Amino acid sequence: MPLLTIFEVYKYAPVGKDYPSFRLSQQIPIAEQKFVRDYAGQDFWDYLTANLIVYEDAPEWVCEGHDEGEMVTYMGAVYESLEDDNASTPSENNGSWQLLPRFDVACIETVWDGYIAPYLALMVYKRSLPYAGTLSHAGGVTVYDNVNKEQSAKGKDLSGVAESLENDAAAIIGNMVYWMDEGGGKNCVWPSGGLCGGLYFALKTTSRFYFR
Repeated sequence: MPLLTIFEVYKYAPVGKDYPSFRLSQQIPIAEQKFVRDYAGQDFWDYLTANLIVYEDAPEWVCEGHDEGEMVTYMGAVYESLEDDNASTPSENNGSWQLLPRFDVACIETVWDGYIAPYLALMVYKRSLPYAGTLSHAGGVTVYDNVNKEQSAKGKDLSGVAESLENDAAAIIGNMVYWMDEGGGKNCVWPSGGLCGGLYFALKTTSRFYFR
């Protein structure tokens, strides 16, 4: 089961509320597998998974009154109601709900929220761009604008956005390296090897990634 949630993609990537979520969901496992292969290593990913908090009693949110202390799942995130008869939509900015942590280890929560989830969210969004708002047919591919007008799809229409996403993702990786080596991450206990052992960190130089 993927670790990244749709909620986190919308939180960390520049995705509009009307962007097709199913296109994002399709790309989450692909982006995660590539991250494991290129950076994290399976041992580190298994460490994350082993420390994931499973909220047994957190059904999907429905628009009805929820009691204080009741947990619900909304867009993959788990929230706890802070008041009785709570029928509002869960969100980080809604004072009637509290977003609950994903992991039971503080260092994992920090590296996930600060670096891994934002990186994955950008990669998921980037990978979905060629498919969202396009239609393939016998005459080729067309792309629709926000008023459903057809226009020719050109690679250059998306290349600038993709390049910006790549640059931001590379910056996140660099910041993560610094946090692990010089920041609070150096005081954490990590499994040997993999991402936090320093074997799989990569920095982007021009168009290629180089391993440390």
